[in-house]
Amino acid sequence: MHYETAYSPRSGAPSPALSGYRTGNSTSYFLPRTQNYMPSQQYGYGNYYSPSSPGMIYSAGSGRGGYSGFPSHSYGEDQYSRSPESSGHDGYDGNYLRPEVHRPRFIRDRRGRSPRQADIDSLKDEYEAEPSAVEGLHRALWPNSDLQFDLYYAPPDSERARDGPALDNNAMVIRIVSDDFPWSIDARTSKEDAANPVTHRDVMQSLYDFFQKELTDPEFANASESRKAKITKAWEARQVDEEDTLVKRIDWLGKRTRFDGLTKLDTSRMPPPLLPGRKPCAETWILRLRNRDE
Repeated sequence: MHYETAYSPRSGAPSPALSGYRTGNSTSYFLPRTQNYMPSQQYGYGNYYSPSSPGMIYSAGSGRGGYSGFPSHSYGEDQYSRSPESSGHDGYDGNYLRPEVHRPRFIRDRRGRSPRQADIDSLKDEYEAEPSAVEGLHRALWPNSDLQFDLYYAPPDSERARDGPALDNNAMVIRIVSDDFPWSIDARTSKEDAANPVTHRDVMQSLYDFFQKELTDPEFANASESRKAKITKAWEARQVDEEDTLVKRIDWLGKRTRFDGLTKLDTSRMPPPLLPGRKPCAETWILRLRNRDE
C-alpha cells in the first residue's frame, strides 16, 4: 500500500502551506509525518496511515505482515467516489489570524465631499471660527451656525424674535467684503433706528438689499469671461420666477448665495481696497458663502 498525496478534509486542493508536517508532495498541519507515525495496532499496518485517516488516497499495494492475532492482507483500490469538494478553508493564505483591516465604505456627505475633504473643511471651519476670528460677533452670524439665510430671498420676519446687536461693542457700521464679489458693503441700521447699533438682522437686510440692485454695464464689462457666463446662466434661471427683469448683483454669485457666516478681517495685515476719499472701517468682516444646493 502507498499513498499519493494528502487532501484537506473536504477539498481536492492541497492544504495551506503552513508550518506543519509534510505528507507526500504537500504540507499539512492536520497530520504528522509518516516516519513519526506509530504502527496501527488496530488495523495491523506498518508505518503508513490507517484507512480511517482523513483525506488519504490509497492505491493497490502489497500485503503487509500483520501483528500477532491479526492476518496480513492487501488494501485494494478505493471503491468510493472521492471527488474534490469546496472547503471552508480553501483559498486561505495562512495569515488567517491576522485581523482584517478596517476600510469604511466611501460615502460622500450631503455637500458631495469625500470623507477626507470633509475633514479638511471642518478643520478650516474650526480654525476660522477661533475666538480671535469671531470675537464679539453675534452667535447667529458665526460660521456653521444654525442660521438659514439665502441672499436670494428677503430675511424672514421671524428673525426679529431673536434680534440683537451684531457686535458686542455696539458698532454703528459693519463693513463686509468677500472673495466671491468685488464690492464692499456697509451694513447700517434703518433710518428709524439710526441711534441704535447694527443688529444681526440689519446685516442680513443690508446684504439682501445690496444684491437686489441691478448690475451696471461697467461691472459686467469688467468681469471675466467665466464670470460673465455664470452671471448669464443665473439670470436665465431667475427668469422662471421673475419675468422681464434685468441682471442683478445676485446673479454675480451664481449658486453661491447661502450665508455661511462672518469672520474678522485683520486690516493691519490685509487692508481692503478703498475708493479715494472713502474712510477705512474698524469693523470689517469677511462674508463666507456656499452653494445653495448644499
